Amino acid sequence: MYSSREGQQWFSNDTISTNRRYFARGINTESSKHQLRGIINTLKHATKTLPIEQQLVKFSEIPKTLDETPIPDIIHGTLLFFAERFKDCDHNVIRRCILKILKDSEKHISQNSQSSELEQTIRKIFFLLENQSNDPIARALTLRCLGYMSVLLIERLDIQHGILQRLDSSVEIEANAAIFAADKLCSKTEKFSALAYEKFVTLLQASHVSLAFKTKLVRIFRHMHWDINLARKTRIICLQLLEQCSDDEFVLTILKTLTFLSNRALVDRTDQINLLIKYAQNDPRGHVKTSSLAYLTNIAPKDLTFEISHILILLSIVTSAKELNVKAKALCVLTILFQQTRLLCEIASIDTEQETRLEVLHYIQQCEDLIQDKVIEINVITVKLMSVIIIESKRIESISNILISPEWGRILQ
Repeated sequence: MYSSREGQQWFSNDTISTNRRYFARGINTESSKHQLRGIINTLKHATKTLPIEQQLVKFSEIPKTLDETPIPDIIHGTLLFFAERFKDCDHNVIRRCILKILKDSEKHISQNSQSSELEQTIRKIFFLLENQSNDPIARALTLRCLGYMSVLLIERLDIQHGILQRLDSSVEIEANAAIFAADKLCSKTEKFSALAYEKFVTLLQASHVSLAFKTKLVRIFRHMHWDINLARKTRIICLQLLEQCSDDEFVLTILKTLTFLSNRALVDRTDQINLLIKYAQNDPRGHVKTSSLAYLTNIAPKDLTFEISHILILLSIVTSAKELNVKAKALCVLTILFQQTRLLCEIASIDTEQETRLEVLHYIQQCEDLIQDKVIEINVITVKLMSVIIIESKRIESISNILISPEWGRILQ
């Protein structure tokens, strides 16, 4: 016998090599077929003899079985059985259970994505959409199933178009399910992202589309990183939307999406930093300021485009903000940035304009006063920031050829 851990290890490569490894270990295709027949017979017996509630219990055990015996033949056969059941059953409660099974089996579907054996499974799942089922709940469940099988749909233009068409559905649960499926597909394929982009823009510019639906569409834009031109077009649209609507959730969704896109596509990084700092500095809503600063912490660790001007604005936010959360987030961003040698070297260098150096030092001294703050969180973060500044400054002085300015040198004393 083999252990489930070994089975998962063998299953990490493509289907053919996996089958060969099983055969080499004495687990031949006849053995896996025998196991499959046992599973299918059990499922068929449950379908014919048990009430729906007990069927659901039996069905829900299958993901664990697939995890323990991740053999391609068993995965293909079991998923095909459920696809047939999904297509032919009269109860959406069963379809919901099958949806959960596909969700829990998503890793197995991905690992078998090159197998032609799953083609029948896709066709049977897609049947309800292809044949225009008059049950919107069934159609919505179909779309979500297709989302979890998206890795198999990269070349299936017919299904891709079917998903995009359902974005126009007047039934909310179906349109939301189409968003889910489109989001999954955009994460997998550049072609679909480019295909879907124009559709998304059309819906975002339509007056009849609800703001809640538009917010969900905007989130999909985080996947438009495949191509620089596509990423830049997406950014332009999002910036236009920011100008048109000031709804809290909509604004935060756009800012978060653009941050993710900037990190993935590696374009317009400075523009995104400036945008987030603008909202952190000027937006009257405290939670928008806090979120903008939180998004900056996602950019800061690896970004080389922050400038001294950004440091000055962040320091001014720390010293002037009334909201404790805003102060705390700004301190966190500064702590990350001061750990970067480049920025600290620029600030401390005698070659930097004295007025700029003095302004930074003035703000730092004000920040140092926060160590005495009654709020423990502010106190702790400030101590960490000051420690980073001192440690990194001493390191720069000891290992670099940069001449530290006299006023900055006093920090090291």
